[in-house]
Amino acid sequence: ILCFDAVDNARTGSIHWHDLCFLDALSQAPAWPANVRIIVSCRTARREEVGDKGLYDDFEIPNFNVDEVRQLVASWQPKWNPELATTFESLTGGNPRRLVYAIKGLPSDGEMRAIERLMPKAEGINPLFEQRVSEAGKHLGSADKVWQVLDALSRLPRPVPRRILAALAELSCADINDIAADVGGIVEHDEGWSFHDEDFQGFVIERPDNGGEKLLERAADLLFDTRLPGRSAANSNALVH
Repeated sequence: ILCFDAVDNARTGSIHWHDLCFLDALSQAPAWPANVRIIVSCRTARREEVGDKGLYDDFEIPNFNVDEVRQLVASWQPKWNPELATTFESLTGGNPRRLVYAIKGLPSDGEMRAIERLMPKAEGINPLFEQRVSEAGKHLGSADKVWQVLDALSRLPRPVPRRILAALAELSCADINDIAADVGGIVEHDEGWSFHDEDFQGFVIERPDNGGEKLLERAADLLFDTRLPGRSAANSNALVH
């Protein structure tokens, strides 16, 4: 069994970067062995983006009930009060992905912070992402700075060197680590920062009025100035231009 999660985000990324999507290659395979099954997941509203309906059997995964929510929370936070499962189920509608985003990265006494992240009650996971960006902005003193970092990640070839992100947002390198801890969804590799969560990546990329063109102009100038000492900067500079 081959499983591919959130494939609609792969489609969104391929359109954004004018690149090929692995879904097309997957669907064009002439045949698979009889004992092979392929499972792909996507948001219900985006299932048309997966491919021709004739290529797959469509089924919807139901949301978690209270007992399943209780088990999920316990797997992440075994010390939290199990009676809060009813509250979590009510606030998330039993959406496990939304629930995980709310509790991820919190300490063992972070129950109330998880509930705050889910307030007010809303559909989908984007409102939760907005809450986490707002949370990071309060800690940093400016939500705009957080967005500058995230917009840079969404626009520039990844991984993006830490010093480039910091310079574009006029922050320190340590600030980038703090933003990552608060928002989740981004991770640092040897050569720089990237997204590690496709839902969060899609949320950032699709945000309207993100001033992307101005950001690219600033990034191109910055990368041009650093093209000699940094191989990554040189490669990125060519792609941005």
